Amino acid sequence: MSGVPVSFRLRRVWWSAKTSPFPVTIFTTATLDRLDMLETQCKSYPGGPHAAAVYVPLVQEHGGELTIPNEQLIALAESRVQALFDRMEGIVNACHMHVLLLYEVTSDPALAHLTPINGLRNAALLAVRTPLLVMVDVDLCVSASLVRFLSEPSNGDKLVASSSNTFWVLPAWDVSAGLSRVEIDHIAESALAGDKMTLAKLWASGRLHWFGQLYFQLGHAPTNYTRWLLSRKSYLIDYSIGYEPWGILSRDRQVVVPYDARFRGCYNDKITQVVTLHHSRILFRALPNAWVVHRPHTLNPAAGIAKNRTGSTTSLTGVGSLSEVVSMYGKNASKFEHHKDWSHVLLDDSIVRMLAARYRPFPGRAYAYCRSVLPWMENLKRQNLISGDGTRRRRLRGR
Repeated sequence: MSGVPVSFRLRRVWWSAKTSPFPVTIFTTATLDRLDMLETQCKSYPGGPHAAAVYVPLVQEHGGELTIPNEQLIALAESRVQALFDRMEGIVNACHMHVLLLYEVTSDPALAHLTPINGLRNAALLAVRTPLLVMVDVDLCVSASLVRFLSEPSNGDKLVASSSNTFWVLPAWDVSAGLSRVEIDHIAESALAGDKMTLAKLWASGRLHWFGQLYFQLGHAPTNYTRWLLSRKSYLIDYSIGYEPWGILSRDRQVVVPYDARFRGCYNDKITQVVTLHHSRILFRALPNAWVVHRPHTLNPAAGIAKNRTGSTTSLTGVGSLSEVVSMYGKNASKFEHHKDWSHVLLDDSIVRMLAARYRPFPGRAYAYCRSVLPWMENLKRQNLISGDGTRRRRLRGR
């Protein structure tokens, strides 16, 4: 299921009338069932620019004109995003929101439940207009300390000047899933508004964990959370395979090394992006006084199957579609298992090509076209980093 070319259609764009002095744009993705998370994230970044790609999958037998029911669905989605945008525009202490509403038509219900996450990230990336950006998944919020830091213009200037070859890691924290909704929100707000001492106390009490601590330590252990809590200065992080932090990066570096749009669902999408940055000689450094916080939530069908928690997913219909057994490549397995296998193949193949200095990103045709015609890409073309058609000019070199 991964590897199927993404075919987005752009329904509408919303663009905030507000202007921001912050040099960092948050960009993210969301499905309709996560618009509440998008609103919460926006409110955590008051005064900051924010770009989001909202995705709606539509299932029908043909790929031409939308059926009447699907036209009604996308119209309803448009009205919901409009309402969210209007609320955020009317709130002083909210982000400055830019939203792209995208839909995809497929005849396969299983494919509709494997969100083309990297293709959406690339779409949101193209809406960024600041020199720096940070991809933050929609179920995370940024700390108040980051907003305070960026509110001082000299700090923003220093961050821009030091980011040409640096990925500034924002350590990620996760509220314990065994708490009530009220407790989860209270702890998340405390962690976002507090300082490092607050984080340390919540961690010691077991109500807060560093991200992946309980189920996938490879993803964030290199950050070294004990060292980070005790450090007042940034430090260099030793990259290791599997690392998938969130962090601040130069927009120019990010658009040259975009997300691999062949990945859908929930396997290896961000890991592949980070290893790509590593092989392009980006350095990872811990930002000492800013972080992100994740709240536990209902899982989408693919994540529910992956974590063996299908009873707490947003769609049991989606679970059923992904569990359908089919024969592919001589193997009888569920569509989800085929998707998982192919995601691992894509990661392995990408790493082999990087080590051989033969890897080129696969951002998707739509992204490559947009990159070829956007005026702000002209500087990258003059530096010979991308070609006239928007593809990467130079192969990535291994270390």
